[in-house]
Amino acid sequence: MLKTGNYGYQITKNPSVRLTHLFYVDDLKLYATNRDQLHSLLELVSCFSEDIKMKFGISKCAYVNVIKGKIIESEGIDLRRGQHIAGLELGAKYKYLGVQQSAIIDHTEMKKAVESSFLQRVTKILKTELYSGAKVTAINSWAIPTISHTFGILKWRKTNLESIDRKVRVLLTKFRSHHPQDSTAKLYLPRANGGRGLQNLVVQHHQPTTNLRDYFLRTDQPLHRALIQVDDGYSQLKLADKNPPPIPVTISQFEEEWKAKPLHGRYAANLNGGEVDKKLSTSYLSDGQLMFETEGFINAIQGQVIPTRNRRKFILKEDLPSDKCRLCQTTTESIQHLTAGCTYLAPRDYLNRHNQVAGVIHQELCVQMGLLTAKVPYYKYQPQTVLENESWKILWDLAITTDRTVSHNRPDILVFDKKQRKAQVIDIQIPADENVGKSRMEKVLKYQELADEIKRMYQLEKVEIYPIIISCNGLVDKYLPRNLKAISIRNPKQIVAISQKAVILATCRTVRRILATDGRVGL
Repeated sequence: MLKTGNYGYQITKNPSVRLTHLFYVDDLKLYATNRDQLHSLLELVSCFSEDIKMKFGISKCAYVNVIKGKIIESEGIDLRRGQHIAGLELGAKYKYLGVQQSAIIDHTEMKKAVESSFLQRVTKILKTELYSGAKVTAINSWAIPTISHTFGILKWRKTNLESIDRKVRVLLTKFRSHHPQDSTAKLYLPRANGGRGLQNLVVQHHQPTTNLRDYFLRTDQPLHRALIQVDDGYSQLKLADKNPPPIPVTISQFEEEWKAKPLHGRYAANLNGGEVDKKLSTSYLSDGQLMFETEGFINAIQGQVIPTRNRRKFILKEDLPSDKCRLCQTTTESIQHLTAGCTYLAPRDYLNRHNQVAGVIHQELCVQMGLLTAKVPYYKYQPQTVLENESWKILWDLAITTDRTVSHNRPDILVFDKKQRKAQVIDIQIPADENVGKSRMEKVLKYQELADEIKRMYQLEKVEIYPIIISCNGLVDKYLPRNLKAISIRNPKQIVAISQKAVILATCRTVRRILATDGRVGL
């Protein structure tokens, strides 16, 4: 009814190209050439609304009189049913679909308001006690839409969006969730790819504006065609420019940037190498069940930006007398050394970390085999040296006496299947990231002689060796799911998740304790 009338604002010299209204759900904006036309349009809408039992929200309505691009103050406009729509005061603005405007949109002022609202929401989210995955989801789904709904409307430059992204990273650092020297690109990668899953505003801006631009260019509506002709940089879409806007940056470019870094890229290379199960190695990120600070800390460890003595002396150029490890005093103090190579930490920190993973496997086997009736949290579990019933016998960290001397006779777990007359040697290793494949082969070779002796002594049908390998930074050996199934673990993914979390928490705890000796804690 609005379109078929002769009313509306004429866009071009062609009288058929008129703009009568903008309508979205229950927000309606009417355009008219003069006051009389607008009064007629309002009466039409008022009558129609009354017929369908809807009413004007008069307090939210405003009348704007624009002459030669300037707002002229007006007393408003009266309707026949006694309703009065007030005129917009000089300097005042009204909100349409979340955007403050008057005769035109003040892009600078509106961008400042949107940015402020966005950062306030990010801050509120970071102050919560949500787990890491929930915080990222909240930022992406609750904070970012305060900006993204203006894409294609406000004139956002790439530098504007990069500045806001930078402020978000500053907030993450303030809340100890991101090391300022850690990989920026990694923040914006999907969690399944090893990133943090945060949406990048520059990336998010490109697609909706491109889609909106394509919609206008495809349409054959006279009004839209007229707008295309006159929009030579007037709007964000630049419809008169036939060349599509360049793609600023893509997720794949972020991934390549991360991999190309000499330090940050080492973890990326190991994650994407052939020795690990990438999906399981990133499951702690996909599940998002770590505290956000802990997730940020393990990412800083993976990125090798923790202030070890080696980094402080050779990268940060601090005046240190030595880069030797403060604990063992024998090797340069790198993050790899602290997490998996220090002889001082081996008897306590590394052993406790190793035993927690071994305890997860041991408890699960004992429950499944009827040797235990209930589970306790892995960090409270104390394995018994020997557990046995009619079908099974499980030994924990027990030296096996053999007829012939064997170099390595103390596996973490030894399982005897009495009915099928076979045994399984299970041994756990928490190596450095780059040693996952090497550790797997070493474990098999290490216990082969013991397996042969057990088979001969107990006259068994078969003795198999199953290494359980998870790196100190949570990388999962590609054969680990298969090995867990082979030892009859019914829920291998859950066991991997628990074991991986135990390793990551233990690694973070160890590094934090060491940094505390220099008064450096967290990020």
